[in-house]
Amino acid sequence: MATSSYYILLATEVDADTVQEMRKHQADGGLAGISFEQQAVRVYPQAGGARTRLLPLQLLGFVNAAGKGSTG
Repeated sequence: MATSSYYILLATEVDADTVQEMRKHQADGGLAGISFEQQAVRVYPQAGGARTRLLPLQLLGFVNAAGKGSTG
């Protein structure tokens, strides 16, 4: 892990139970130097199908988890 970067991303999409367990180990003095970053996730709670629900998505589009444009 020798690098000149400020930090190294070790994992993405880690489930909440794992993060909670890791934070517990940190509180006990372990895992020094490890930090956690939350990422916003776009959620579409209503099922599509109605024209009034799909039009804004098609016009505006969205990006994937890597920040690359997907559709729109």
